[in-house]
Amino acid sequence: MRNTFSLVQGLGAYFLCSAVIYAAGNTAEAQEAPTGFNVQEFRVGVGLSSERWAEDAIATIYGKNGKLFPTLSMSYRFHKYFSIDASAGTGRLTTTNSRNELQLLPVTVGASMLFGNSDREPFVSVGAGFVQFSEKLLPYYTSEYPTMTYGTKLGIDAKAGVRIATSIVPNSTQHPRQPKGASQMDVEIAMGYRTHQAFGLGTGLNLNAFRTSIGFNLRY
Repeated sequence: MRNTFSLVQGLGAYFLCSAVIYAAGNTAEAQEAPTGFNVQEFRVGVGLSSERWAEDAIATIYGKNGKLFPTLSMSYRFHKYFSIDASAGTGRLTTTNSRNELQLLPVTVGASMLFGNSDREPFVSVGAGFVQFSEKLLPYYTSEYPTMTYGTKLGIDAKAGVRIATSIVPNSTQHPRQPKGASQMDVEIAMGYRTHQAFGLGTGLNLNAFRTSIGFNLRY
């Protein structure tokens, strides 16, 4: 009986010590995690973005009012909850007879508010949305030389989404003198709206667009 009690007492002491050590380790890890402006992180992303424009003339001429195109993004996280961002993409529409061609270059520069943690990071972004466009037109079947139209639309771009961590990039321990690569890869899913002619104001090509995107995000 005494041996059994001693065994139980010993196991209890062992598990208690283990729990204390584990809690201390978690506390130390939480204390070591950077907070506030101590968080410094650079990010690069690639993905696909789908835009659906409000301009009816695009659908009339090109047979559709949306396009899926590649995007490149960069972001600098200077605070635990904030980052500055920039992204750009490119897309082209042509008619079936290739007489008309519309090229678009949307660029967004703004800031994001970040939530969650490194495994799940919801975010909300607001920025200035620029769209550089050019259109080549052959107005008549007898036309030999195209008419070129260029323009830039300035507006506001807002979106919300989430970044989900993956295990594609292993977070392995490196030699202190070895150059450090990417620390994590995320899958990013977002949707938003870009406004150029809000409340019916503005003239010309209406490139207001509902946007959805998916891609990968590397953290450094």
